[in-house]
Order: sequence, then structure tokens, then C-alpha cells
Amino acid sequence: MDDFILPTSPNWFLSAVSSGSEAGLYAFGSRSDVFVYDISAIDLPEKHAKSKASFSAMCLHPKLVAFYSEHTNKIIAVCLAPDPSQGICCSCQEDSIRVWEVRSLVTIQEIQQNESKAKFTCMSWSALDTDCVFAGTDKGLVLIWRLKSNIQCQYDCAREYICCISASCHSANVAAVGYRSGIAAIISFENAKAVTLHRLRGHDAEVYSLSWCPVKGEDLAASEHCPTGEGYLLATAGRRHLKVWSASRGKEVFHVKLNQGFSGGRDPSDPFVKKTWVDILWSKQMPYQIIFTGNQGDLFFINIHQNSQREPQRFCYDAINKHNRMIFNAVEAAGKICTFGLDRTIAVWDNKSKNGLVSWSSFAGHIFCARVSLLDPGRIAIGAGDNNIRIWNQNNASNPGEITHLFNGIRSKVTHVAWHPEKEGILAYGTDDGCVGVYHTLSSKAPLLSSTFHKNMVYVVCWAPILKAEDAENTQLQVYSVGDGTVLQHFIDQSKREAVNVMEAIDQVNGKAEKSFIISELSWRQDYTVFGIGRMDGSVVVYDFPSLELLCHVEIQAKLINCLRWHPQETAQSPGGSPCSGLVAFGGNDCFISIVDLAGVKEIGVGMPASFAKESGQKPLHITQDDGRLQGNCMRITDLCWSPHQDGLLVSVGYSGVAIVWNVRTSEQLASYKHDVGRLLTVVWSHLDPDFIMTGGTDGTFRKWRVSAQPRALQESVKKKKKKKALYKLQTATAVTEDGGATGESASTTEIRELQELLKFKERQLLAQIKSTHTPMEPNTIIIIFWFGLAAYVETVHNKVIYGFRAKPPVGRARTRNRRVPADPRAGSLSTVPHRPVHTRS
Repeated sequence: MDDFILPTSPNWFLSAVSSGSEAGLYAFGSRSDVFVYDISAIDLPEKHAKSKASFSAMCLHPKLVAFYSEHTNKIIAVCLAPDPSQGICCSCQEDSIRVWEVRSLVTIQEIQQNESKAKFTCMSWSALDTDCVFAGTDKGLVLIWRLKSNIQCQYDCAREYICCISASCHSANVAAVGYRSGIAAIISFENAKAVTLHRLRGHDAEVYSLSWCPVKGEDLAASEHCPTGEGYLLATAGRRHLKVWSASRGKEVFHVKLNQGFSGGRDPSDPFVKKTWVDILWSKQMPYQIIFTGNQGDLFFINIHQNSQREPQRFCYDAINKHNRMIFNAVEAAGKICTFGLDRTIAVWDNKSKNGLVSWSSFAGHIFCARVSLLDPGRIAIGAGDNNIRIWNQNNASNPGEITHLFNGIRSKVTHVAWHPEKEGILAYGTDDGCVGVYHTLSSKAPLLSSTFHKNMVYVVCWAPILKAEDAENTQLQVYSVGDGTVLQHFIDQSKREAVNVMEAIDQVNGKAEKSFIISELSWRQDYTVFGIGRMDGSVVVYDFPSLELLCHVEIQAKLINCLRWHPQETAQSPGGSPCSGLVAFGGNDCFISIVDLAGVKEIGVGMPASFAKESGQKPLHITQDDGRLQGNCMRITDLCWSPHQDGLLVSVGYSGVAIVWNVRTSEQLASYKHDVGRLLTVVWSHLDPDFIMTGGTDGTFRKWRVSAQPRALQESVKKKKKKKALYKLQTATAVTEDGGATGESASTTEIRELQELLKFKERQLLAQIKSTHTPMEPNTIIIIFWFGLAAYVETVHNKVIYGFRAKPPVGRARTRNRRVPADPRAGSLSTVPHRPVHTRS
């Protein structure tokens, strides 16, 4: 699958939403999807356990092996098969449970909760009897599902909300159940009856987690040798205590009190400060240690042999990003511990050395924008819909998922980000609520906010020189933003200074336009001598800087412009200057990308400077035809990115969920990559490796993939489908004509080609007649005259090609613009009469 993928965030406050297997698989539920990673390659040899340098060199990133999206509701629990050779997974939502194969993603079995209104809350797969799956509900019911016979049995054990359930690893018919009231119960399910063996009362609040001791014997806590006694131990975790019980006697063996360092102590303004969560795991690899999680992002373990010193000890997190908020789940997979927390960080730890191996981030919202720092090409800023900015450091080979979270002072979705091109670590951002700010990513300072806010979403932020009229001596770059249909220049370093409306400054230089336009895009050329503005009507205007004089007006597309990108002036292939440096690519709600060469835009196409052209009355350059057109995205375009390595390579993404790599010179598709679900909103080309591209969108995943590993045929199949659909429509129209009794010839490819040639001939003929007249005409007048004259001709030719030689189309729905009126007032029959009379050629 992908070389690396940052997933959506695992679901919070659930006891069994993640699972691990001895084969090295780690699975978790996120929204209504299940992600399965292979972490077996992440390993730490014993001889390098104490060497950080050698330890870091051995770390490898996890590999995504499965993405299951057949569920429709939130995932409540995930269980990998206890037998690693089976390679199957069981996932649960509120009303159903499914068993599916990990590699093929084929659903094997499914059950629905139809008999009662109870909802599933937790699930456990028995390690002794792999045919048995236990599930708990919010009504206190326990469901046992026999997979081979597909038999379901429900037991009404107690009318209480079940928070967690764990099948015993010593008896196939025994399970431990934790309730919201703070009571845990050990229940035996034999002979179609549920018998409560013990009710364990010791927690004053919800029982968060349960874990069975992997070895048998109640004297394990008192002896360092192999236990010989009968019975088994059970550990439970609540709000304030961690307790170990004798499952045979129902008595407490010992407990550990969780102090403020484990259960709270955060800032009172934190909305989760009053919420706690503790997950407990009895390690199979080291049965004398109990691992549990903390509320401040620490992972602890205690040695139960140390009767007098059972103090929690922390895992070492020097090599990874430490969790900075509470951890929800800890599971064991092939001798490693996998955790995820409230900070949306996923981490893998080595159980023997108690060292962190690798960590990576996840997302809880749409990914709106990703940009690479020009000064540090290994750092990527990602703006997402979970009120966070993530800085992904790809320079760290030991931990490829090293990501820093920036959330201080951000109260809304981050819709756009832009790195400072001259100062390292300075990042501008815009939010969904209209805020524009600047973050110093290399320090812990709070962000600087502009005193001027947009009323609605900020679509674009970028850095550029200050307007000449505002401060001619200031050479520092300032932040520009697009929102509310206009462009503002902010003074972030001057908190009390209001932003400047750039469009008003442009109107003062070029004169106010008769019609006001809504601005949707802003993009500067790399040398800051020219900038382009995209409008809602599909037009693009190019201005000189710092004079702000209009240089060029491009009218090719008819719908809103979402992205406008200038080709880099230098690439790795052409360090002295790229031959494609004058190319501009733009796209939007129209389903194609326009390529225009604006290399001579400073001369406005007439060989004279802009200021002289204005004084002499010379009009700016008006472009109505593109130099190249890329057609492959069947829906609107959302983002474009030029390759910094090779001239003329462009990647585009859009609502179709497909990323396409183009060779602009030949208009050829080089590669196509499709996300599983959702729309793509942003794309960025890696500056470290020319074969890597990263994309993100509404599915909440950020993916790094290889161009060389992607096929070209993805979009070709889409084109074939479109052609078949068009041919089907043409055949349908012909069939309607034949049913109506048409005697003329049917439409064919030759006739369509002849029609196009006739239309071009009439266009040339009409333009020649207009040029022969002595009265000059405006271009708009010429266009209006041409289309009015051509409309009547097209009407007649269209009827001939589609409906044969018959003058009028058949009665019915073949021509929806025709209205039906009585042909004879004395008769009741209806006939079809066109809105306007049919004109014929003289």
C-alpha cells in the first residue's frame, strides 16, 4: 500500500478500540473505519538497548496493511484473532459485529443486534476458544457469538452499563465484566446459564479496564519463582486505584493508589481536566509486570514482586514524541506496546528495554493545506480541521513520524499555512473563523495575531513585500490573506495597526472597475515582481509589483478559481533558470487545468514598459486561449503543485479523490493515485525525494506515496466510461427518432465532424465580413453578433443531424425546451410548438 500514511485519530474513551497480535499487527478503530499496521519491522536488538545512536538507527516506520471501511457507524471495539495464523479481525459498532480478513478485506461473517434496543459497548475474543466472541451492551446484556455455527446467546447478567469485558485466558467459559457503577464481576457461562462467581467491589467510579494475569497461580505476587498454586489473578483499573484480585476467592490481593501525577493536575481551562482514564495491561512477555497509562501522557509499569516498593516506573520516551495528554489504550503486539492518546499521537514501545521506538500523528478533521519550508525542505506544515498545526520533520531518519503539534492560541480549523521564505521557523496561518496569525515554530511562544479579522474563512495566506504606498523604507515581508472576497495585507509585528485592503490600493492605480469581483486566490511569482489574482467568475488578473499596474487579463475558465501556481524559476534540473519559469497553471470549479505562458507579461505583449503603456493609452494584454489544457480530473480542482526537481511536471488534486501527475509540455498523464474515500484538498511535492508526493483531504488521512509505483490507467478507464455514456446517449436519441417515424439518416461520427467544420467555416466567414467594414467594433460586440447569427444556423443543422431531414423534432421528452400548446382550438389534441421559430438559411 502507501509508503507512509498518517491516519485519522483513534476513537476516544473506549476500552477495546485497539488490538494487537503475536504476528506484529496493530489495529484500531477510527470513526467508522479500521486501520491495521504492521509493526514487526520496528525492532531494537538487545545489544543496542543502551545506545541511543544505535537504537535510533534501527527504527523503521510502521506499514499500513489494511484499511477496512465497510462499517457505517462509529467503531466501538476491535479484536485481532488470537491465532496469528488466521489473519482475521473482528470489529464492532453499536448495532453489528463483523469478522473480516485482514489482507483481502473480505467480510466473512456479520451479526446484527435486532432483538433488543441494546447497543454494543465493548468486545473480547477468547484466546482459549477462538470460536467464541464476547460482547457487552449498555443494557447489561452479554452476547456470546459462536463463529463456526453462527449461534448467538444473550445473557442478562445485570441491568448496568458494561464498560469493559475480558475473556479469561485460563477458562474458556469465564469472562470478567466491568460496570459503570464501579463493580467488576467474574461470570461463568456454562450450560446455557450465566452464573456470577464473584462481584468485586472496590472502585467508587467506572471500571475503565480489565486484564487477566497470563500465568496461572495466585502466589505470583508473593514469589519470584514460577507459581505453583491454583487460581488466577485479575487486575482492574478505576479512577483512583489499580487493584489486583484473586479470581478464585474474590478477594483483593493488593492495590496501587493513583496520585495526582497520574489522574489529573492539568490546566483548569482544559475541557478534559475533570475526565480521567486508565488502561491496564498485564504483559504476556513479562507476567511479573503490570503496565498502565497515565493522564499526563506517561506510560507506567509496576513490578508486583516488590512487595514493599510497588512504585510506578515510567517508560523512557527520549527517542520519540512523548504523549502530552492522557493515554486511552495500551495493547501488546509481538513484544511491543502500542498506545494512543488524547493528543492524537500513536506510539510503539519496546517492552523489554522500556524505550520508545517510533511515534506518528493522526488527524481528527479534514486536512486543508500542507506546505514545505524552502529553508528546511525536510519540514512540512500541515493545517487541519482539529484546530492543530502539525510540523512533520522528515529529516529524522530514526523516527520518520516525528511530528510537533501547535495548538496554543488556535481556536478554529486551520485552513491555510505558509512558511516565511527568508526566516527559518516562521509560519503564517489562517483559520476558519477569519483569524490570521504567525507562529514561531522553533520556540514555545504564543502566536502573534493580526488585529484585523476576516468575517468568514481565510482561503489563502502568503508572504510578500509591503505595499509601496504604506511604507517605502520597510523591506520586510508581510502576510497577505484572502477572505470575504478581498485581499488584505497585515502588519503582524504591529499589533495595533489595521490591515490594508489591497484591492482598494489597486483601484487607486488602475481606476475603479465598473463591476466588483469576488477574489478567491492570490499567488506571487518567486521574485515578487508579479502577482496573480483569481476571481469567482473564472478570470485571472496579473499585476505588476510594486506599481500595482494591471499587466494581463486572462479569461479562459468560467467558474471560480481555487488555485493559481507559478512555475519555479529554478529547479534541480535547471539550477541556472528553468525554461518553464514563465508558465502559470490555474484551475477551479471547471474540470480542467489551464496552462498559460506569461514569460513576457512585464511587457504586456507590446514591447513597452507598463508605465509607458498606460500613458500612451495602450490596453493590457487580454488572453482568451490557454497554451495548454490538462483534462483528467472529472470534478473541481482544489490544489496544484509544481515539481521542484524537474521542469514542467505538475501534480493536481480535486473533488474526484484522484491525484494526477502531468507532463505539462506534452499534456500527458504520468501517474494517478486515488484515495480510498473522500475528496482531496491539498498536495505537496517532496523536496527531498523527487519520487514522493503527499496528499490529504476530507478522509482525514495524510499520505506519502511514490510516483513510480502508481499506474497511468486509472484515469483512462474513467475516460472510456465517459465515452460509452456519450455513445449511449447518442444511440438513445437515434432510437427515439426512429420510433417517431423519421425518414432521414441517423447521427454518426462523420456527420458530427462535418457539423464542426461547418461551424468553424461560418465563424471565419462572419469575422471576415466584420473586418471588411470600416466601423471599428468592440470585441464584446463582435462576440454577441457572432453568437446570435450562429444560433439559428446551429438549430437547423442540429435538427438535420439528430432528427434526420424532418423540420420539427418528435413529440415527447426528446426536446425539453419545447412547450406543448393546442394546435387547433376546436380539437383537443396537442402538438409541439418551439419557443421561437425555426430559421433556415437563405
